[in-house]
Order: sequence, then C-alpha cells, then structure tokens
Amino acid sequence: MRRIITKSAVFLLTCLAVYTLLGVLIAPLVLESILPGKLSQIIHQAVSIEKIRINPYALSFSIENLAIQAKEGEEPFLSLGTFHINFQVKSLLQRAVICKELLVEEPFIHIKKDQQGDINIRSLIAALGKDGNAESANQSKAKKETAIPVVRLDSITVSAGKIIFSDDSLRSVRDPVTMGIQNLKVTGKNISTDPDSHGDLVLTFEDELGGTVSVNGPVGFLPLSADLQFTVDGYHIIPFRDHIVEYVRMIIEDGTIATRGTITINESPEGQVMAAYKGTATVSDFSSVDQATKDRFIEFTTLCFRNIDAGYNPGFLKIDKIDLFGFYAGLIMNPDKTVNALSMLKKTETQADTTEEKSRKLFDPMIIREISLENGHVSFSDRSITPVYSTDLISIEGTISGLSSAEARRTTLAFRGKLDKTVPVEISGEMDPFSEDLSADVRITLDNKDLSPLTPYSGKYLGRVIDKGKITLNLKYQIDGKKLVSRNKIFIDQLTLGKKVDSPDAVTLPVELGIALLKNRKGEIDLDVPVTGKIDDPEFSVGYFILKILGNIIEKAVTAPFALIGSVFGGGEELGYVEFDFGSSIITEKNAKKIDVLVAALYDRPLLKLDIEGHVDVSNDMESLRRAVLEKKVQSARYDDYIAKGLPSPSAEKIELQPEEYRRYLIMTYMTEEAVRQVKVTAGEIEKRNTEEIEQLVLNSIVVTEGDLRRLAYERASRVREYILQSGKVEAERIFLVEPHSLQIEATENIKSSEVRFYLK
Repeated sequence: MRRIITKSAVFLLTCLAVYTLLGVLIAPLVLESILPGKLSQIIHQAVSIEKIRINPYALSFSIENLAIQAKEGEEPFLSLGTFHINFQVKSLLQRAVICKELLVEEPFIHIKKDQQGDINIRSLIAALGKDGNAESANQSKAKKETAIPVVRLDSITVSAGKIIFSDDSLRSVRDPVTMGIQNLKVTGKNISTDPDSHGDLVLTFEDELGGTVSVNGPVGFLPLSADLQFTVDGYHIIPFRDHIVEYVRMIIEDGTIATRGTITINESPEGQVMAAYKGTATVSDFSSVDQATKDRFIEFTTLCFRNIDAGYNPGFLKIDKIDLFGFYAGLIMNPDKTVNALSMLKKTETQADTTEEKSRKLFDPMIIREISLENGHVSFSDRSITPVYSTDLISIEGTISGLSSAEARRTTLAFRGKLDKTVPVEISGEMDPFSEDLSADVRITLDNKDLSPLTPYSGKYLGRVIDKGKITLNLKYQIDGKKLVSRNKIFIDQLTLGKKVDSPDAVTLPVELGIALLKNRKGEIDLDVPVTGKIDDPEFSVGYFILKILGNIIEKAVTAPFALIGSVFGGGEELGYVEFDFGSSIITEKNAKKIDVLVAALYDRPLLKLDIEGHVDVSNDMESLRRAVLEKKVQSARYDDYIAKGLPSPSAEKIELQPEEYRRYLIMTYMTEEAVRQVKVTAGEIEKRNTEEIEQLVLNSIVVTEGDLRRLAYERASRVREYILQSGKVEAERIFLVEPHSLQIEATENIKSSEVRFYLK
C-alpha cells in the first residue's frame, strides 16, 4: 500500500513537473519562435515579440514588447510594452472567456493615412478578417448571425498609452500632418458582453500640449448603452489646424476647448443607436488669420455654450445661451472685390450643394434662446480701391433672441457700438434666418460720422475729395431673399468737396450742382430716399452703400433738379418753366405762385444760381403781336377822332371800345392806312364787308419781325427776373438772363412754347 502511494505521489510530482516544465519553460519558448512568424503570415506585417510568459497555475498569459511594423527595420505602427491576461478556471466550465485581469502597458499605435486616403490599420483589420478556408467562405452568412461570445473582464487596466495620427492626404500642406494623444489610461471593472450587464469604465488622455479628456461611467454592450460623464479641459485646437484649413480659408493660431456634461448612448431593439449630450462647452483664447492675406480674421476671448441639450437619431440641438466675449472680426474686401468672410468656405469637387439642407436635417429642431455679445470689435478694410479704405466698429454689445427652426416666430436682435471709436451705431430689428429665403426687418442708426474718411469712395465714384462733412443715418432695411429694400433718412451737415480726382469710375454729372441742390442755407442736406440692391453684391459695404445713396441722389438732382426741389418745396417738375399767354409778357397769378416756390427754394439753397431763358411760339406769338398792333391802331383811330372833334379822350391804350364803336373805327383805320389797301375803295364798298374780313385785310398789312419776337422773349425773361428780385430773398448776382439758343424750343406735351425756361447751376 505504501508502495502504491509512493508511486502515485511520484507520478503526480512527475506530471506536475512536466506540466510546469511545459507551461513555464517549453510553451513560451515554442510560442516565441512560432507565434511571430504565424502572425506575420496572417496579417502580412512584420511581427516581433521579445518575451512570452505563461503561468499555468494562475492561468495567466503575458507578452512583452510586441511590435507590428510594415517592414523589418521600420518604426512599428503598433506596439505593446506589456500585455497580460489572467483567465479563470470557470471559463472552461461556463464556456466563456472569463478573466480576472487584463493589463496593457505602454500601448502605442501610429495610424497613417496616405495620399490616396488609405489608412494603414485597415489592412490589419482586413487581414484579421480573412479566412482562407473554402468552408469559411460558405459559412460567412452563418458567422454573421452567430451570437457575440460571452466575455467577462473583472478588471481592465491600460496605462501610458499613446496614439499618433499622420495624414498625408491633405492638399493644403506639403508635408504629412501629425497629431496625437498621450498618457492614455483606461480602467474598467466588471466589463461584460452578457445581455443587460453594465460595467464601470474610466478613460483619460492628454493632447500633446497638456489638454485633458476624461470619460467615466457605466457601459454595456448587449444592447449598447452608456451613461458617461464627459470632461474636457484646455484641449488645444492647433493640432487640427491643417485639417480645418483643408475646408476653410482660415489658419488657426490658438484656442482651447473645455466641456463638462453627460453623454448617453442607447441601442433600440431594432439596432438603432441613439445618443444625447447635456452640458456646457467653452472655446477660449481663439485666434485665426485669413489664409490668403495672413491678416487677423476671427478672435475671441471666450465663446461659451450654456445648457446644451443635443441629440442624434433623432437629431436636435437646444442651447439656452451663447456668450461671446472679447471678439474681433477682420472683414476684407479684396482687390478682386470678393469679401473674405463670404468666400471663406472652400468648395471641394465632391461637396454637394445641399450642405445647408443636410445641416438642417442633422439638427431638427435647432433652438438657441439667446446669443449675447460683449466687447466686440469688427474691422473692415476695402482693398479694391486706392487709397485703401478702413474703418472699425468697436465696443460692440448686443443680443440675439429666439433663434428657432421649430417655432413660427422671428428672431429679435439689438446691437450697439461705436464706429471709428466715437460714432454711436445701433442696430435693431427682427429676422427669420431659418426660412428658405432670408427675411429681415432691420433698423440702423448712425449719429454724426465724419465724411472725410470716405474720400477713397468719393474720389472713385464722385471724382472729388471730401474736405469735410458729417452724416447721420436712420436706415430701415427690409430683406426678402437676397433683395434689399431700404428707406434711408440721411442728414449731412457742411458737406464740402475738395480737389478733383482722376477716376474712370466717377460720374460724369456736375457733382457741385447736385450738392448745391441738396444743401440748404444752413449747409445741411436732409433726405429721405429709398434704395434697392442685393446683399450678396461684393461691393456691399458701409462706405460704398452711403456713397451709392448719395450718388443716386446727385444723379437725380442734376438730371431732374426741379423735381428734386419740387419734392421739397412743392410744385414738382413744373417749377422749371413759366408759361405766358401768346403775345404777352404779363405774369399771371398762377405763374406768380410758381415763381414764389422757386424763390423759396433759391433762398434755402444759397449755392444755386439761376439762368432765365425766354422763348416764343413763333406762329401763335406772331399772330398775337399782329392783333395787338391792330388793336392799338383801332384805339388810335378813335383817339384821333375825338381829338379832331374837340372831345375829351383818355390816352389811346386806355380806350375801351364797344362792339359798335370797334367796327366804325376799324373801318376808319382801314381807310386811313395807305399800306392796307392795294386798290382804293370807297367807304360805301368797305361797309359791305363783315368785320372779320376787314380785320384780316388790316392784319395782312402788319409785319412782325424776328426782332419783335426776340424782344418779346427777352421781355418775358426780364419780368420774371424782376419778380424774383423784388422778393428780396435772392441776390441779383445769382440770377442771369441768357440768350436763347433758339427763339422757339422743341414743343413739349401740354407745355406752351411761349414760355420762360429755368436752368439751375
């Protein structure tokens, strides 16, 4: 019996020794020699392993210094300092992978993306997924339907991890772009693929500049679920700079991201993954430059998103408030008249035109209750003109309230700032930025801005320097789509133009006349004019817009000056002329009222000078002058008759003839005028003619010359001049009688040619 026990003990000890020898010494040596080669064949990459350790009693397996590289001698793209796993015996009993501990130290992976967009790790994944057996190919469908194996990990620890990503596919940079994370740590407890099980996971890492990311909370895999606390502190944006410039013409110089919130992930029975985030986010100390010009573009001290509630599947975004503090925006109109902000996004060959539509679908609804701006600065520089025009809007403060893609209400906005550091500017109104066509009703006020800085625009478009002047604006913009309709109340004080500027774009109209028409006796220009345009016009800017308004007004002023002053003082375009009865130079009461309005306009516009030009209607005025001569002859005949009879009589021009007297003295005139009659007739014969025939006989003998007509035209102009000067409101040196280029000007509908025309200078 003792011998049996002894033999059994020896046998057991021998088996134990063999087991120990095989597990601790032989198996690791065999695996060290075989495993790297086998793995290299499977993944088509060079695999090296420094050491393998097996503890057959603890059921643990360790690999030290595992490295995978594309070729021998190259830098590994994946390596592990230590990989240690400790299985439990019950794994065999429960037909599951049950581990007490999984430990990974110093994991490293270098992910590379080549110029064609291929990623090195894809080849590794593809190789691991291949199976050369025909049987495997026939059973691929069955494998896809196979349930996920049960894996239970009591403890997971990953420490000192590092990941590097190199991208050689970017077109905007010459060399591959490299960025990475370091100090990657993962700890987990009770991680399992058991249905409805949850374990605790903690993940942290740092960027290369010291920013940190932390994620912790319960996770589950069947179904997928997570409730994670997500924290980011001081994570730098600079490593993403080259990827951003691939799509945006902006180079990021600095900026950090911080966020604190909760990420919730759930999987529906149908396999749809849903995610949500609640928390806050902040971008700090952001700065960037325009890629083309290297000028400052967007900068801000803080951009804070408060109470974010965002989701995926379905997608939605709700933010209580966005605070933007200490911001700067540099807007530049380039020499080719493109605006940097409007051309900032780069269009790629594969970029669809429905980007905006897709973004709306990604977040539906999108609700931002309030946006607050404080201590802002917008700089504008127009480099399309010479000299370059620049201006600054500083101390910007304001709010945007009620941004919503779900509610049928308009967004309200209210801003204020100082243009050129001293000029108050206010913007307020409503808009609907989520409509298919932009809709807005905005009011802008600007108080007492100096005009001389706008000389680059006045030189280009008006052909004159602005020596001095101030402007106050009260503008109302209505935008429908890209169409702009504005109502502009403009007050300009003491506008004074200086020397001429040689510009091919300058208007050819007399700008001085336009200014004189607009400026009142106090040196003020007070206007209320509408202007239309397009907001995507590359020339749309503060200076250009103001000069466009002024230019339009000047153009209307010099082309229709009386319409302009008529709109101010009454009378319209009819102020440009005064009609006279044929053959007359008498100013009627109607004409006097019209001239009174003109006098008021000349008094209020002291820079204006007036040319007066008399005209006649040759046919009608000649006939009227002949009849006037006839009337005087008949009156003279009556006067001579009374004097011959010794009867008292008023002067000839004051005599008023009765119809029966008129015929008698008309016949007397005929009988006494030798030039009237070609053949001598008796009184009895002439008495047989009717009055009209006798008149015509006399009229045929009366000759009206061009000199008579010219004298009538001059007399009309003179009487108008005298009437204006009698008012005492207009200086004589401002009124000029001018020689008409033609006694009778071209007929105008509903206006007599027997008129006086006015010309303003």
